[in-house]
Amino acid sequence: MLGEAMTPADNSKIKLIALAVLIILLIGAGFWYWYQKRAEVTKETSPAAQLFEKVQNPMEKLPETNPFKVQSNPFSADVNPLGNSNPFNAIYKNPFGQ
Repeated sequence: MLGEAMTPADNSKIKLIALAVLIILLIGAGFWYWYQKRAEVTKETSPAAQLFEKVQNPMEKLPETNPFKVQSNPFSADVNPLGNSNPFNAIYKNPFGQ
């Protein structure tokens, strides 16, 4: 069969198979092109994507808080306007104070 000439029936079968493969490839390429275009459109016009761009991250505006950080006493600052009026400050030394 290798050295024999091809009959018209064999030739038409080969053409039919080639045509079927070509049609399948064209359908696959068309589907791939359509899928890529649809993915680009959904990314640009998605309401979720638009909302995500408008909303800011609230975590960026939070102050730094660390419960394990040693904090100084906010009341230890000398805010008393009459602090210098106590005559016994120099006499008595508080053993628990600073």
